[in-house]
Amino acid sequence: MCVQYNTYSQYKPQMMNNFTPVNNNDDSKTPEIKGTVLKRFKPLKNAFVHNFTQHHETGAEICVYHNGQLVVNLYSNNALTSPWQANHRVSVMSCSKAMLAICIHKLAANRQIELDAPICRYWPWFAKHNKAHITIAAVLNHSAGLPCHSTGKPHDIFDWQASISNLESAKPIFPAGQKLVYHALTYAHILGEVLRRVDGRMPSTYFEQEIAQPFDIDCALTRQANHPHRDIKPSPAFSRFGLTLMSRWLPYIPFWKNQYFRTCSEHYHPNSLAWHNSEIPAVTGHASALGLAKMYAF
Repeated sequence: MCVQYNTYSQYKPQMMNNFTPVNNNDDSKTPEIKGTVLKRFKPLKNAFVHNFTQHHETGAEICVYHNGQLVVNLYSNNALTSPWQANHRVSVMSCSKAMLAICIHKLAANRQIELDAPICRYWPWFAKHNKAHITIAAVLNHSAGLPCHSTGKPHDIFDWQASISNLESAKPIFPAGQKLVYHALTYAHILGEVLRRVDGRMPSTYFEQEIAQPFDIDCALTRQANHPHRDIKPSPAFSRFGLTLMSRWLPYIPFWKNQYFRTCSEHYHPNSLAWHNSEIPAVTGHASALGLAKMYAF
């Protein structure tokens, strides 16, 4: 895919007037919904409201481009949280993979890499332990046979060089191309290291200089210094049970230690400053809803 920027028209979606709060079954009121929406996309606005009235949403923003036009841009929060402002940047987890994929495809469009080429063409030490045939495309489509970091210490995931060394020593769990298994974190370091070796820049720097700045895309592959760290308030429906389960109890199970979230702990989890300041360009991306929508509208 060759990255091209569409010049968006000067079309402005209809400004949405404040509407009467919607009452749910327990008479709680909908927070004020701010932003803009085109009339024919009102059902999407209603679904957005429903998340607050029925599903314990604490704060959110939704933006939609359709045929190059911004047709929905809504945001709100309930009384339990600090006000959500338009274009707040937040952690976008695996949407980071799309940012990294754009970088990889831009390298391919510039003929700096070939997607069907083996990774070891650009990263020779990756070939160890029967990985010489694994291609860039196999990582992009999650069929490379390296779905999780199975070597090294749990917190190596936050150390780029340690993660690269671990991947060089890793053995595929299954032959590349045999099946699809989500490469939740290894996607970041394999593709990111190919980019770094070919271009010389880290993925976050490449994305910022080649994509975000030229095309005015409000996205980044790690938290930037000029954007505050935001601790996202857990939903009252789930509290911190899920994080506690993943970070404090499940790591004692041997099988779990080899899986995606073995790196979670009291100090390393998606709400932590350590996580936000790390560069794992499959999960540490930050973006506003508008920035993410604009990126996908390429």
